[in-house]
Amino acid sequence: MAANDTAVYANSKLKKLSKDILGVLWDLRHPDDPEQDALTLEAIRAELAAGSDPLPRIKVSTTTVGKFYKWLKLKRRLDEARDTSNQMMEDLMEKGDLDGEEMAKLGQKFFMAEALKSGDPASFVQLRKLMLEETRQRLETEKNQLRMKEKIEAGLDELYKEIKGNKKAEKLFEELKQVVASS
Repeated sequence: MAANDTAVYANSKLKKLSKDILGVLWDLRHPDDPEQDALTLEAIRAELAAGSDPLPRIKVSTTTVGKFYKWLKLKRRLDEARDTSNQMMEDLMEKGDLDGEEMAKLGQKFFMAEALKSGDPASFVQLRKLMLEETRQRLETEKNQLRMKEKIEAGLDELYKEIKGNKKAEKLFEELKQVVASS
């Protein structure tokens, strides 16, 4: 049990480092430049043991460094999720009341970002397929509504032919036509 406590303590020494140093450690293992090679866990352990600038001198095992990077990856994902959530909350507060469609769009935006960040292309593709299907259904509904409106307008044209010349009927017809046009 004491050995396990030591491992947790060694890992926690790394976890307590400043945000800037955590960023440096992340970059050593995950460089932004594709030309630069990522350091191995052993190389990072050696950098920490030597206290290479800007890293502090910390003696830990390679296993501890590996556990630390698993924790750091999770921490970064949680931080990103928190930031995304905060941004969504700001968007919600700016827009005020949202209808179901706007809320769905925000949700899609959130989950698309999460799928991209997690590096899960299958989830991203599935979300895109769902979005495309929703768009297809919306367009189909709009097309059907347009067809129905055209049929109603054609019926109105036929009705007008029948009532033409009757001022009272024409007045009612114009009101009916405005109702149809606004729907």
